[in-house]
Amino acid sequence: NGVGSGALPTKVKAPLKAESMGDKFHLVVANLKQRGNAKPRSLKTLKSTIAALFPTGISEVEISGLVDKLQSSGKVAVSVNKVTYNL
Repeated sequence: NGVGSGALPTKVKAPLKAESMGDKFHLVVANLKQRGNAKPRSLKTLKSTIAALFPTGISEVEISGLVDKLQSSGKVAVSVNKVTYNL
């Protein structure tokens, strides 16, 4: 069939390019919305989920800033490290 390695073809997602904090915020919100019931339920998992969205790297400061913005905009609420959503 022309596939030399025998591996199944997979859809390749291009790395997401978000330059500004606003772009990153919208990207994170969109990703959380599409997750349905599979959204992160703890603050730690939410932070690692955000980090995974940016394969080229994102600083801890930026991650914390995004979490703060999610909270201040009312998209998420954090209570004793548990996260609830209002997307």
